[in-house]
Amino acid sequence: MNAINHKRYRLLTVLLLVAAGLLTAVITGCGGGGGGGDGASDTGPTLAITADNGEAVAATVTTGILAMFEITEGAEGPILEPTAGTLSLLRKVGTMPGIFAQVPIQETEPCDVSGTISVSGNLADPTTITVGDTITGVFENCDDGDGFVIDGRLAMTVAAIQGDIFFDDVFLLTLDMVLTDLAVTSDGESITGNGDLAYTLDALDFPAILTALSGTQLRIAAAGEAVTFRNFDQTLEVDLGVVPTSYTADANGRLDSSVLGGSVDYGTVETIQAIGEDNPPYTGEILVSGADTSAVRIVVVSEEVVRLEIDVNGDGVVDEFIDTTWAALIGELSS
Repeated sequence: MNAINHKRYRLLTVLLLVAAGLLTAVITGCGGGGGGGDGASDTGPTLAITADNGEAVAATVTTGILAMFEITEGAEGPILEPTAGTLSLLRKVGTMPGIFAQVPIQETEPCDVSGTISVSGNLADPTTITVGDTITGVFENCDDGDGFVIDGRLAMTVAAIQGDIFFDDVFLLTLDMVLTDLAVTSDGESITGNGDLAYTLDALDFPAILTALSGTQLRIAAAGEAVTFRNFDQTLEVDLGVVPTSYTADANGRLDSSVLGGSVDYGTVETIQAIGEDNPPYTGEILVSGADTSAVRIVVVSEEVVRLEIDVNGDGVVDEFIDTTWAALIGELSS
């Protein structure tokens, strides 16, 4: 691969990683099979957390946070090693003859099986990216034979950049993105995303890599159910310089759920930490707050045990203790 094509491939992997990664990741995080569309409105009153619903609240928040972190999964190689979902986007855009010689960009290509992908934008320099550059992808039921169909619109603006993202592991890149009815359909399930998202990949301290996700509103809907993140901010740091790899994470925001029938606030009290790619967290704490100072505290006791401490009236006295596991807690939502 020559230098120009290498640059093009790397650039497009960065810009389009989140598009496929976001929606394919949350297919398992947002609910049941079959159907699609936005479903019922997920904007509701602040939810009172009780002994009866505390576990479901904890499960919904935990699953939602983990689905968001899936966007940054594999932070050690998101530039050079695109996921299978990303390939559907890269193949069409990357093979457009001389696309980066055009300023502004404007091109439409057929997908391998059916549908089209249209790319437009404006690059200040067609051989690189700079702050203010924009790229928009519009997918019309794009099927490349990878087992899913992409439809909708993703607009991206380069918000910050440091270092050489093409040939150096030490760099920082921030992308501001707007999703408009961006949907992925696979095996009869359809997930639709709407809203804004800022994505930062910070490798200035490589081999420690920090990824950050933030935004004012991101709505994800599937099978008549919907979850909306508001004023959210999440960070995940992966240290590739130690063996096994260490992970630290923080998450804060507000979550509206059509399943729960209301909204709750969540925030990391103690940073979530894990050792090894396939191991659950071994320490950390998340506080979920509801109406009338009610709350459920998600306490990571060990890799095997997660303790839920439910305080129904906010008096600081735990009214219900529930010991569970990460696997059981995440499975609560799908049930």
